[in-house]
Amino acid sequence: MKPTDTPRSLRPSVPARAVTIAVLVIVLAYMLGPVYWLIVSSTKSNSDLLTSSGWWFSGHNSFSANYSALMSWTQGLFWRWILNSLLYSSVAGCWARSCRSPPATVWRSSSSRGGAPSRSSSSPVCSCPSRC
Repeated sequence: MKPTDTPRSLRPSVPARAVTIAVLVIVLAYMLGPVYWLIVSSTKSNSDLLTSSGWWFSGHNSFSANYSALMSWTQGLFWRWILNSLLYSSVAGCWARSCRSPPATVWRSSSSRGGAPSRSSSSPVCSCPSRC
């Protein structure tokens, strides 16, 4: 038996697969819909936002005018704000990953030896977000 072959008893039924795919398509639309709306809205003027459909482009593309207005309103600091956000989220993600990985590794390695799982000395410190 190949590793990719699953026994018939473990394979999902056709209705179960159809429902799963339908739910995933709905979730995909729910998550990508705002991104699409943001792209479409960035090409419209203020009056086009109110008078045209929110889900399709208007006749006149105002992307360059909107970008210029954004840069003048933020005094050219918009891209610095974006880079700061990326830096802060990357540092926070790396810090959280380094804080949570050692206890998880100790937990996994001690339980695989057959003994009772034990916690490392850093686990109580990193278990509570208020202490980290």
